[in-house]
Amino acid sequence: MTEKEQLQKRVQELEREVEFYTKKYNELAQPLESSTMQTIIYNAATGTQFMDIMQDYMECQESPTFNVQQGLSDLYEDLSNLYNDNIQ
Repeated sequence: MTEKEQLQKRVQELEREVEFYTKKYNELAQPLESSTMQTIIYNAATGTQFMDIMQDYMECQESPTFNVQQGLSDLYEDLSNLYNDNIQ
């Protein structure tokens, strides 16, 4: 087998490998099902709401007029509403 034939054979092997890995990549890169993506977005939004509620509570604690009992009551109410609004 000549050097040129060896190179042509190697090019064909590499082309098959590229085709194989391109196919595998395309299988793995399939977009998530829309319902899965919606669930991820929904959960992220709920988590963001939770963090906003907690941040507000933490900021209220820094106030010299902060009433612990009222603050905890408000926090409980906010978190209960978040939970009830997001039950699936």
